[in-house]
Amino acid sequence: MIRLLMGITLSECGGSQRVVYDIAANLPESLYDVTVMTSPGGELLDWINELNKTRKNEIKVITARCFKRKISIFYDIAAFFFVLKTLLKIKPDIAHFHNSKMGVIGRLAGKIAGVPNVYYTVHGWGLNRKTAGRLYGAMSLLERGVSRLSTQIVFVSGSDRETGIQNQWASASASRLIYNGIAESRAGSAHLRKELGIPDGIPVIVFVARLCEPKDPMFAIRVSACLAGSGMEHRLLVIGDGPKRRECERLVGELGMGGRVLMLGHRDDVRALLMEVDIFCLFTKWEGLPISVIEAMFAGLPVVANAVGGIPEIVEHGKTGFLIEEFNIQKAADLLASFVKEKSLRLAMGDAGRAAALSKFSLGGMVDGYRRLYES
Repeated sequence: MIRLLMGITLSECGGSQRVVYDIAANLPESLYDVTVMTSPGGELLDWINELNKTRKNEIKVITARCFKRKISIFYDIAAFFFVLKTLLKIKPDIAHFHNSKMGVIGRLAGKIAGVPNVYYTVHGWGLNRKTAGRLYGAMSLLERGVSRLSTQIVFVSGSDRETGIQNQWASASASRLIYNGIAESRAGSAHLRKELGIPDGIPVIVFVARLCEPKDPMFAIRVSACLAGSGMEHRLLVIGDGPKRRECERLVGELGMGGRVLMLGHRDDVRALLMEVDIFCLFTKWEGLPISVIEAMFAGLPVVANAVGGIPEIVEHGKTGFLIEEFNIQKAADLLASFVKEKSLRLAMGDAGRAAALSKFSLGGMVDGYRRLYES
């Protein structure tokens, strides 16, 4: 039995949390004893608790309130000693950490605890001169240092792997690419148009994300207002919750978009909702390999998104959707307008996207990739 501990800072609803869950849920119970370490509360723990009702070998959960997103000397030191104590207690064969803060803390603790195999998955580099400011140099040096403590670093996009190697945050010989993957949806109808009072024939655009950095739902709302100003009848659904939600709601009111932009908050039926809308958009400053875009393509939706991180590895410009290089409202509105006006275009690109996603981003392919890593 392989003892595997996976650590991720927050247990909120997000793409990296979904990857942690899918790995834990789909490894063979007879071969792996899995523990997940994260913050208390949140959707990740809800998913695991529900899954454990059907498992013989339950996924164990360890939580700590000292796991926080923001940098804090007090909480981060407490988190380091908590992780170290946990590793010394359960003595895993493999410690696998996800996202930047847990990646730094976990790899340092793993080295001290003598864990035989320490892995780190990069779900997008948030580390750049613009976001880190004066801290960039110190954070870059720290990332270079802890990279040497990794048995392997996993990247979910080739773009992030290239960035890591160029900045010496990873080496070519001790890193590998494993694309995120999802299961084909068996979701039933969500009766979306009836629920929201949207007449048949009006194209529905959807933005799905946790409403926090690096996502930019306000840009999506402004693009929707631009579309409406040019006479393009449509609805924009913003699905997700987070610290930017109130700002989004305020902007909807200021732009007079009430009734056209619908803030739906967190939904547990996103896969079903995607089957009933027409166009998907994601506007974001940086990314790894967003699960939401893959889900949209599995649902047969054309995509309009920023050409950042691994998104160009999912969306082929002009074939499965359109990519924008910068936050240009008019440009984004023009691209969305082409789908709003031409049903045949959005259906053709949606079909092409679904075929591409099924062949490249399957759940089985992702889990097999991590099994090969763990068992090598």
